[in-house]
Amino acid sequence: MITAKAPRRCLATFCPQAWVNDYAIDIDGRFEFDITAQVEAMGQVQARAIADHSDKADELYYDWLTANPGREAHRGPFTIECKRVIANYFRPRR
Repeated sequence: MITAKAPRRCLATFCPQAWVNDYAIDIDGRFEFDITAQVEAMGQVQARAIADHSDKADELYYDWLTANPGREAHRGPFTIECKRVIANYFRPRR
């Protein structure tokens, strides 16, 4: 029996934060968002160069917000975790 493989997706994690005594601390509300189309469009070399907690990672989130109207942006500091999932996305499948 042949089974179809589900399409792979690349999901980054949005990590909201709040300012407490001039320090950004993590708060509840983490969620994953799909960056598959973005990493496919930029290609493996460029995508693998994106670091967690960087401006390029933030751009992935802002692009996702633009593509998903109705989703309200967090009004405060945040970080994006994407490095590991991008590396896994481009790892050869068996």
